[in-house]
Amino acid sequence: MKILIIEDDPEIRENLQEILELENYACITAVNGEEAMAIAIQQLPNLILCDIHLPGKNGFEILAEIKSSPSLCRIPFAFLTSSPRNNPLFKSQDLYNADAYLTKPFDVEYLLQEVALLLHPKS
Repeated sequence: MKILIIEDDPEIRENLQEILELENYACITAVNGEEAMAIAIQQLPNLILCDIHLPGKNGFEILAEIKSSPSLCRIPFAFLTSSPRNNPLFKSQDLYNADAYLTKPFDVEYLLQEVALLLHPKS
């Protein structure tokens, strides 16, 4: 399974990549929206994990592009955010059609559980 991580903070990006690769996920990374879209189109990942606050295009703009692309729209998409759960941003999840929100800093067990659910949803 191939996971695209879109995160501009190198420490978070590398940490997340290491956690996922230890679980035998193949990871590809991007630091901004333009790079992310090019990689997504070329690599067709099985899951996209995307920070909300990025240079250039923000996470919401990336999600809108992903969901409007016939070749990418079925890829599960999760936002990475440091916003607390009671933030109104979380209430707008349905508006943006994100499949999940994952809170930074990561609880490794919860992160891996959510990634597994996104990659293998129960019918």
